[in-house]
Parts: sequence; C-alpha cells; structure tokens
Amino acid sequence: MTVGAAVADIASWPPLDDEKQAPGRQLLGWAADGSGSRPRLCLVRGAEGSGKSHLLAWFLAGSTGQPTTAVHATVLADGLTAETFAWELGRQLGYGSLSPARLLDRVNLDERPLLILVPDLHRSGAGPADLPAAAPATLVADLLEPLLGLPHVRAAVEIGDCGLLPAEGAEIIDLGGGRTAASGNHENAGKSSFAELVATVAHTPEGRPDWSQAPAPALRNILGAALRADDEGGAVRGLLADPGFLVHGSATALTATLADERIPVPGQLRQVWKRAAPELTAHHVDSAERAALLHAAAVGTDAALAEFLRPLAQRHWWSAVWARPDLAIAALAPAPGDERRLLTADVTGRIRTYDTDTGAAAGATGSPPPRAPSPSLHATPTRCCCSTRPVCCCRSYPRTIPSPGSRSGTSPSTTGRQPSATTDPRSPHSAAAVRTARTRSSATEAATSTRGP
Repeated sequence: MTVGAAVADIASWPPLDDEKQAPGRQLLGWAADGSGSRPRLCLVRGAEGSGKSHLLAWFLAGSTGQPTTAVHATVLADGLTAETFAWELGRQLGYGSLSPARLLDRVNLDERPLLILVPDLHRSGAGPADLPAAAPATLVADLLEPLLGLPHVRAAVEIGDCGLLPAEGAEIIDLGGGRTAASGNHENAGKSSFAELVATVAHTPEGRPDWSQAPAPALRNILGAALRADDEGGAVRGLLADPGFLVHGSATALTATLADERIPVPGQLRQVWKRAAPELTAHHVDSAERAALLHAAAVGTDAALAEFLRPLAQRHWWSAVWARPDLAIAALAPAPGDERRLLTADVTGRIRTYDTDTGAAAGATGSPPPRAPSPSLHATPTRCCCSTRPVCCCRSYPRTIPSPGSRSGTSPSTTGRQPSATTDPRSPHSAAAVRTARTRSSATEAATSTRGP
C-alpha cells in the first residue's frame, strides 16, 4: 500500500481533533507502508499532556480489522521493568510469560511481521532507585533495542521529551508542548510522599488501611513513595507484611521491590511472589483472582501467608486445597474412572498418580506402551500461576484437547499471529489441587468448569 492510499483511509478511523490530523496521517502512513522504505521505529514525542498516548490509542482503535496496519501487541510501559515488560509482551504474542532472553529467542525464530505499540516508555522502571531496573534505559538496552534489531519487528514508541531511543534513522512524530495542568497532575501523583498517599486510603474500624477501597494513584505509587521515605525501611516493611496490600497494590511495583534481596520480607514472601509474579502482573487479573493465585503459590511454602490469604482467596470461584511445589511435571490430567486421581507426566514421560483430595502419591504407572494416541487421555499442559518457572502452583485443571496429529484445531502456519492455547512445553510445572469455591466440586467437575485461557 502506498502512503497516499493510507492517508485516504484515515476516514475509516475514529474522529481526530484538527490539530492531530497531520500526526495521525503520518502515523497511519508509517504503519501502512509495506515497501520497507520507511524506518521500522516510529518515535512519538512531546511534552506531558501533548496527546501522545491519545494518538497511539486512536491508531490502535482504528487498526482493528485493518490487515495492513494490524497491531500485534500493545504494552503500556508505565512502571514496567525489562522483566515485567517481557512477560506482558510474551503473553500478548501467545508465548507465555517469558524472560527477556527467552522472549528475544522466540521472536527471532518467529519471522512473521510484528508491529508493537509502546505507550509511556519514558515512565517505565520500578523498584529501588539505585538499581538498574528503576531506569527506563535498562528496559531499552535489555529488550527494546534487541527487539528492534530484528528485521521483521516494527514499533511505535512514546518517549515523552527524552532521548531514550536514538532519533537518527527513526520516523519522528513530534507533538510539541502540552497542557501544564495535565503534566502537573501526573507528576504530583508520582511525587507524593508516603504519608500523603496513606492519608487518601480509607481505614477499617480496627485502624488498618482498607486497600480494597484505596484510590488508584495510591495503589500505583505508594510502594515507590515508601522506598523514598526516610524511615529506615519501616514503610516498605509495613506494606509487604499487609496481605491486603499484596492483593491490591501494584503487582509490577511489588515484583521489582521484592527482587531486591536487601529488603527484608516476612516468611517466604519473596519465594512465593516470584513463583506467582508472571500471572499476578497480567492485566486481566482482578483482586479476587489475584488473592487465589497468591494463596495457591503460598500453600505448602509459607503457611502463615497462606492462612492470611485464605479468606481473600475463598471469595474467588476457586481456591487451592493443596500444592506440591516439589513435584516438577510437564502435564497433568484427571484420571479416567471413578477414583479421584490425577495423572501426571514428567519431562521424561514417566506417569504417576496422585490423590486429588490430598496430593499424596497414589503410585507410579510407568511409561505407557506405544499405541495410537487417544484424545480422551491426552495430557495437556496446565494453566499455571507461573508457567515459566521450574516450580509453580497450578491455576486450574487442564481441559481435554485433541491429541497431536488430529484433524481438529488449526495449523499454526495458517493462523498468523494468534495467542497460543498452551504454555511452553519445555516448562515443567508443579501439581496442585483447585477447589471450586461455589460448588466445592470434584477434580473432574472442576476440569469441565474452568474458564478459557
């Protein structure tokens, strides 16, 4: 498609203010260029309040159903580190929550054209200010620049008025100055003190913060304010010891903070959070599901934390009954028949059986004899709270899917970039039982009532 044809198509996009018509046409023309003559990087820059994020949102809304300008992933970088950015991008591309290095490997192997939108890159970074993860430049160096080095990757990136990415050789959309009021509101929210943010949070009759009722700016910024507080770490320790904050506070900020081994934490919180973090940071996770995920990761590892989280987790439609973080498996499935058993397979193919109610071993069945695969018995990778760690807690039971080679399903070669339905087969998982909160159903019943991925 030529640039001229792309400009004519702007009429099919949502309405745009007159002052944004020229930048909108430029962005659309850059995205629609299929000749390769324009740069693969488009930088959207300008002062706070100039409409950078709005321009990218406008483009994203109009690109739906437009093959020549299809956006394959949009990652809001505000508050993300290289690790949490990679998790989110991997989820959107269907690879699962991968580390930056593994994500780069996967994108490199998958040579289909890839267009990414990255709003708010200049606001990325989280955690203690003296660590590299707190600086946006680390995300750029560790992930974005290597991604843009791949010839099939293009990106439109919002960079504010800073030089995080080199302008030389890039398409530049400069929106100029912004509205002072918008800039001030955002900056003030990010620079408020810990005491000021705590004052905006309602408290229970017992005097504890009620994080379920806290305003969004407090949940997003209070951990960063606690890290800046001059109180010898007291504010941070108080937040990390509060199960309510663990459920409602910023998951990305918690992930970056708990990565700092210098910060003392209660019990095994650091291990538990690390296990569940890839799912806890997903945008689709609400507070009830987040409590259930964190509780599932704590069961069998941190008894005190699991007990504190149990009432919150039981508000969700499922909650963990037992967990086996010591049991590394590649797949599991409910055993056929009347007995309440789970069949598990490790990476070598050895099959073992476990009691559904307790997780106790019920015997080994060895490796099955070679035979034609049966769709009803084909084990599937589980949907876990951490699909990329060697040890993790299962989030739900798998559903039966057709065995490999069956005619049902769609060949990856014909689907384009579509989210994958399964996790990485190289990732071992641990076994866990999940109780359906509404019906307390059996393992087989839970398997049939699980929501889709």
